[in-house]
Amino acid sequence: MDQDPNSLLREVKQYFDQGKHDIKNAFHYLTLWFQLTEREDKRDEAWAMLQELQHTYTTKIEGLSKGFNQFLAITTGEVSPVKIDPLSALVEEIISEYLINTEITYKLTKKLDKHIQLTYPPSFLKSILNTLLDNALMYRQEDRDLVLQVALYRETEVVVLQIQDNGTGMDMERYGSRLFTPFQRFTKQGEGRGLSLHLVKTMVERNGGSITLHSKPNEGTTVTVCLRSYESQKMPASK
Repeated sequence: MDQDPNSLLREVKQYFDQGKHDIKNAFHYLTLWFQLTEREDKRDEAWAMLQELQHTYTTKIEGLSKGFNQFLAITTGEVSPVKIDPLSALVEEIISEYLINTEITYKLTKKLDKHIQLTYPPSFLKSILNTLLDNALMYRQEDRDLVLQVALYRETEVVVLQIQDNGTGMDMERYGSRLFTPFQRFTKQGEGRGLSLHLVKTMVERNGGSITLHSKPNEGTTVTVCLRSYESQKMPASK
């Protein structure tokens, strides 16, 4: 699915405007830091502030770089699809790799059709899954263990990848129309730029698929991604 050039230009401009704003803030805080270092009684406080700044803005720069690289990959098509057979093996590998280092208590249920194959860029699949898992962990309920359900099945001409959680959820009547708009955040919980779902939507739709999200406050969220295979391309099965 081709995106309107004017719409794409607006998104890129918005992306860099946000980056410019972050950089401006960084210089503002560095100016405050230098002022603090001139006062002997504030040097310890200034050092702690600098360490916090280093972490915050290193994370922001890494996020900008990752997002920019994803934009380039999506819009230029500089990725190589491969035939993934079975797809369930790659999905399990990505999930295990993601969750192995988490310290969050969770219960994971997987219903994966082991007979599905898909010709698709593996890097896109990893980005899609990691983003959905990121959101599930970030917006979990603090007073209960996280419950994740991952499903993979075929439906007519598409492969469906679905992730359901029991997290904080959201008011779809209030926020639903802006869910996939870049730089939109609807809660102060966790860290984020409001860009990840937009990137997933762009990635999926440019490859002929679709994404939908259903959510209820205090009950959880279900994200359903429909993936369309690159059937016309002759690619070797992944190992």
